[in-house]
Amino acid sequence: MNRGANRQQVFFTARDAELFLALVGDAAQRCAAEIHAFCLMRNHFHLLVHCPEGGLSELMQLVIARYTRALNSRVGGDGPFFRGRFHSLLVDDPRYLDVVGRYIHRNPLDVSPPVALDAYRWSSYGAYVGARRAAEW
Repeated sequence: MNRGANRQQVFFTARDAELFLALVGDAAQRCAAEIHAFCLMRNHFHLLVHCPEGGLSELMQLVIARYTRALNSRVGGDGPFFRGRFHSLLVDDPRYLDVVGRYIHRNPLDVSPPVALDAYRWSSYGAYVGARRAAEW
């Protein structure tokens, strides 16, 4: 998880979110990681990542640095968009895995106006319930 610096917005357009997810997919492939769930909100994101060979920090650095460079280039900025280092928690119990997955997928319930979880485009929930195709990664 990471949040925008000063809680600022980090996803401004659909293209921003698409780019971020493409970078996640590329980094997951490079780092031999599995992305089990995701949710992008206007000012933060959540990823549920399994890194069997380690490399979580490398994966996150690839995603955040490349996204920040691309976004700065697009908006003419030159500083960080994210609060700093990502926040991670170890998920080492199947019951906790369920809790974390639900937490990630329920994030869009805070969107105003309300949106149905299966219709929220920037979450993996729709793929889990068959409302849309899952990302290749």
